[in-house]
Amino acid sequence: MEKEPEIISQNSSQSVLKVHEHQYGQTLFDLTFLNIDEGTIEFTTVVNDGTLYAYGNEEIYKRFSADKDSFKLQENSAFVGRDLSYIYDPEDKDPFEASSYITSVTFKYKSNGVEKEHAVIIEEIIDDIDRSGSFAKNKYTIDIYGKEISKLSEETKTLILDNTEYVIKDLSTKMSWKGTMDFGINVNTDSNKPEGVVSAISFNMGTNSSGERVHSATHEQETGEDLNGITIDLGMNISLQDSYDPEIGQLTVYNANLWFDPNPNPNSFSNKPSNDGSTDQHTDHIDFISIVYHEIFHAMGIAYGGSDFSNAFSKNILPADSEGNIYYSSDRVKAILEDGILLDDYNNTDTGGDHFNLGPPIDYEHKIEFKDILQVGLGNTEPIILSQSLLNSSINVYEGNSSSKNLLDLTFLDADKGSFNFKYVTLKDDETIYSYGSEEVYQRFQFINNTIRLYEASYFDRKDGLIYTYDPKDEDPRLAATNIDTVSFTYMVDGAKGELSTIMNSVGYYDYSWREPADIDWAVIQDIGWVKKTEGILSKTIDPNKNTLEAFSESSKGGTLNFSSGDNIIVADGQAKTLRGLDGDDTYFISNLLPKNSSMTIIDTSGINIIQIPSNTQVAKSQWAKDTVRLTFEDSRVITVNNADTFTYNIGGNVTSGAAGTDLTFSEFGFLFGINDISNMSGSSLGSEVDMYII
Repeated sequence: MEKEPEIISQNSSQSVLKVHEHQYGQTLFDLTFLNIDEGTIEFTTVVNDGTLYAYGNEEIYKRFSADKDSFKLQENSAFVGRDLSYIYDPEDKDPFEASSYITSVTFKYKSNGVEKEHAVIIEEIIDDIDRSGSFAKNKYTIDIYGKEISKLSEETKTLILDNTEYVIKDLSTKMSWKGTMDFGINVNTDSNKPEGVVSAISFNMGTNSSGERVHSATHEQETGEDLNGITIDLGMNISLQDSYDPEIGQLTVYNANLWFDPNPNPNSFSNKPSNDGSTDQHTDHIDFISIVYHEIFHAMGIAYGGSDFSNAFSKNILPADSEGNIYYSSDRVKAILEDGILLDDYNNTDTGGDHFNLGPPIDYEHKIEFKDILQVGLGNTEPIILSQSLLNSSINVYEGNSSSKNLLDLTFLDADKGSFNFKYVTLKDDETIYSYGSEEVYQRFQFINNTIRLYEASYFDRKDGLIYTYDPKDEDPRLAATNIDTVSFTYMVDGAKGELSTIMNSVGYYDYSWREPADIDWAVIQDIGWVKKTEGILSKTIDPNKNTLEAFSESSKGGTLNFSSGDNIIVADGQAKTLRGLDGDDTYFISNLLPKNSSMTIIDTSGINIIQIPSNTQVAKSQWAKDTVRLTFEDSRVITVNNADTFTYNIGGNVTSGAAGTDLTFSEFGFLFGINDISNMSGSSLGSEVDMYII
């Protein structure tokens, strides 16, 4: 939507303007009042980042244009944040997009043959942000803009903003920053990526008080000083594919469909549609949240600047070794990978790269060994499990077609329903690993729900091994035999095919979908200068440096305990079934001091009240409604908080020891456990984060 500029003041010598962001090719003001002679306008000077320069060739620096009637931005020129984005088109090179912090330009002209001059002063760029907020004490704005933004429907723009904001909130539970991070999403086209792409905006720089060019986002999150005003700090480009049809609205990335979760949550990646043959790619659908994590980490500084554009990441890149390998190395990284991170030098610079080459993701895979085929005994035909782990099972099976067809219950793998796929078979006394082949042709095994079983016509024979139906497409089906030793298969857990060693991987990241940033990712981000939270977070393990509380008594009492109208510190230890605060600002300390297998309720409708949960308290599960939460600690300690939306939640603190902890709103506390938008909930939901420790 076009937003008109505002003329603050104007006379024959100067015009002072306020201009809105993102108005490509906009006419800024009318020049007829100057009575300009036709063809006499010539740009003379420009003030860029506080320094006065000659304007330069208007056909090379495609910033502004003017004729006797109007002063305007050129077609591909607009203010993005405080900076003017424009096309730089040198005579001896290909044109490219550039940006400059321009605050004024001047031009000379003739009026009735008399030469005159006029200055255009850009007093303010009006920030047209789409969203802003604060989450877990991190402030942020989000702006979606760009030359092609009008091609997106309002629904698509909302999905992009919702998914991006989800990632920002999730990162805010894991890292902290000062100042306000301005996130931007630039919708454009890229002639070099006709199949569509999402890429990071990684080098938004500013000048600090010492005159040094620094990464503006990193500087602001460390100091709180905003070097670039409303210009975005962190962002990405969404470049539309050449075949994009606004009527259909399907975006692609490298020809794979880009998928947005309408309800972003910790399991968004598992909601992504399965491959359906709708594209010519090995992955038909890529979830946008995966991309946002990856690109934001690039924008935060995991970006190779080259020898002429050094940044914190580039400074830790080692010279190529004798084999041409390039590594990123630092003390933090070497504590995880002794040799450092092998980089994928995809730009063939021989000096660096910014994707990690740690190999492809590790599939979730299980192998079943058929140890022995037993003679049928009296009444027993069920397989015997000899050993079992997440990686391998070893079983004995019984001979004969009358023996059990069920071979192994697979529920212990916690696999997604319908995600099993056979991979390999091996034969006894044969070291070759064979591809499994088509299940319809080699009718040996099949998956029924969470069980692997034999086809009805298949059975084990003590002499010939597995007897099964071989049914090739161009031949009649027939029985075949193979002395099978093992069969292996892959599966998915929560929508993911396997485990990723890094979210910055050069292989398989989009296909396998996102996970939490790995230790190696955090090591590099911390090298750059960003702050990873170490307390007030959830963890799968306890913090060995902090105490773990134990039950104060073996049983809890019934009834209701009413407290005074003053400010109370209430340590819940099983002293009553219901704790009721009256007037005053109260702190409720809930922990493993409660007896095992107990339940209690907190009711307090007056004052400014706090629920405090100390470090090393395990939350086994949680249930949420818009004004109530029920937390289950380990050993079945159940705590229900009524009017929960009125409390502050202090996690990791301890009022008895002086540990400060981290304060969260009810919405932020719910988000920590996987509840994205608790204020708009209807009914109740279980938190997706289970068996997690507060540290």
